[in-house]
Amino acid sequence: MYNRQVLDAFCKRLHETFDSTYEGPLEHQIGCEIARDLVASTTQLSQTQYVEEVWRTFGFWVNLPRVKPIKPKTRLSKDDFDPSPKPDFHKRYRGIVGSLGYLVTMTLPDLAWSCSELSSDVQFPGQSHMQAGEHVLL
Repeated sequence: MYNRQVLDAFCKRLHETFDSTYEGPLEHQIGCEIARDLVASTTQLSQTQYVEEVWRTFGFWVNLPRVKPIKPKTRLSKDDFDPSPKPDFHKRYRGIVGSLGYLVTMTLPDLAWSCSELSSDVQFPGQSHMQAGEHVLL
């Protein structure tokens, strides 16, 4: 447990030293919602708004998410690459991989393997790469 007086004194000195302000409890930070329960000593992170934005961006808002992030036994191969992918196709694929990477970093580490597999061929993605990436978002 913490000592409220010590914590308040520390915060006061911190704000004076660095000329900062206290804006109240942290609820949102870089696209992540934060819910703290001081009594139970718990903190929950959520990216509900970001996930909704990603789904809307890539046209999957009407679909429900899948239980498994990527189809079992999926192995993406460099053999299925396009040496010069169309700009829109390439931009979409990079957007999907980047969005998944941000979700993995903040709140969905269970997608780490899927994101790693998808990002290995981000330079020259093929149709099977796009299908796997879209599968993760579905």
